[in-house]
Amino acid sequence: VTATLSLINLRTGAIRLYNAGHPPTYLLRGGEVQEILLPGSPLGGLGRTYGRADVPLQRGDVLVWLSDGLIEAAGADGEPFGYDAVLRALRGTGKGGDNAADVRNRLLAAVDRHVGDEPPSDDRTLVVMRYRGRANITGEIRMPELAAAPV
Repeated sequence: VTATLSLINLRTGAIRLYNAGHPPTYLLRGGEVQEILLPGSPLGGLGRTYGRADVPLQRGDVLVWLSDGLIEAAGADGEPFGYDAVLRALRGTGKGGDNAADVRNRLLAAVDRHVGDEPPSDDRTLVVMRYRGRANITGEIRMPELAAAPV
């Protein structure tokens, strides 16, 4: 069993990521994609070492969390979608104008093109969050924009 946990401080824009054997988290900033790979033991496994990273978010940043079912989604030839295809699909998204749903839809469309009519062999879970900026002077908190797609 793998897991990822993200704690977001909406007042400061800081996010703390934890990983227990789960696929990477992706940070989209200004059209660039950063793969945040945090090696860690799966939950209940031997070793109990979990990856951790602190990431300062900037207004407009987009974070993408996904299950291995998207990465392993195979087409008729049995070839998995793969990590490189995730990066290709995400490149160029997340620039100030893309909302969370745009990023989600672009990635899901790329997976759909790859698999064609093949049925899913695993869950394809995806969560996309666009950070809208820190709290303003009056203390009002800007909630992040979310788009999810469990399949």
